[in-house]
Amino acid sequence: MVSPKAGYLSLQKDLNGRSDTQYLIVPHRGHQVFLSIKSEQYINELFDKKLNSPDGPIGLKMNLETSGEENKELLQTMFDFLAN
Repeated sequence: MVSPKAGYLSLQKDLNGRSDTQYLIVPHRGHQVFLSIKSEQYINELFDKKLNSPDGPIGLKMNLETSGEENKELLQTMFDFLAN
């Protein structure tokens, strides 16, 4: 497994000086930074209840709207970068 820091440092080293590259670190977030904090917390709560395990309770469901809520600020930053 490659830690986020190791991945970031490798990219920074290999792509240093390129004007078409921008580094953006989203602090205090999990793997899916494109999700909202609310969404990430919701998913983590369901995983704590064993949603992703055969041992989880029968009938436990995931609300796809809540679990897929996007981090609008991050996505806007990405689209702004791609537009320029």
